[in-house]
Amino acid sequence: MNLEALELFDHARFLLAQPDISQETLEVLERMKDLLARPERWTQHVDARTQDGIPVEPRSVTAHQWCLIGALRRSAERARDDVVRAIEYILRGLVMQEEPAMETIWEYNDAPRRSHEDIVRILDRAIARARRDARETGKEETP
Repeated sequence: MNLEALELFDHARFLLAQPDISQETLEVLERMKDLLARPERWTQHVDARTQDGIPVEPRSVTAHQWCLIGALRRSAERARDDVVRAIEYILRGLVMQEEPAMETIWEYNDAPRRSHEDIVRILDRAIARARRDARETGKEETP
């Protein structure tokens, strides 16, 4: 199988693997948005940084800035694996809709022209998508 065929297979497998969206998925996405709400809390090219700009693990107590994946790791530290996979699925799908040439969440986050507003917007879209999917499957908690 050549490289192009493998890429097509991977893309098709991704599209067919739609995960089950739960209330926990929504909660993690909302924590991610809260974490990245202010421009000074977002970063590129590493998962997380200290206030002084030094790269650290996303779950470090000294972390002050996060990329999208770093924010997911920080926000989902107690979440089930299927919740993390569901969020990765949603974000990757939105990235592919917005930027078809980009295949990863990291590429999207780290693109030179990317802005904090883009990051907040994609998180808003991810929350709306998760909320819709949870409602359709009856897994959204009502207040």
